[in-house]
Amino acid sequence: MSDKIEFNSLWAYEEDRDCISFSAQLPDGTIDCLISSEALQYCFNDGSNEGKVQAFEANRLAINELAVGKIKAGAFEGEDLILIVIFDCEAHGFESEC
Repeated sequence: MSDKIEFNSLWAYEEDRDCISFSAQLPDGTIDCLISSEALQYCFNDGSNEGKVQAFEANRLAINELAVGKIKAGAFEGEDLILIVIFDCEAHGFESEC
């Protein structure tokens, strides 16, 4: 797998999955990325629903790095999807200060 991974600036809150989706572009295709609301609340904000979006925007670089780690490790859910959960955040030192 190539080391060149870029992230689209677009993202969306997916209410049915209760997560925020964004995408990573690799030379050979696109990977869909999700971060769970639980991970955003626990690892990056004060736990409020409004704070999830703010937490995503304020911590986008760190979240992208979590996605890069999962992509490089081949930790996919299906063929073209990675899911960032609380465990991933904790494993990289992001823990709630609440």
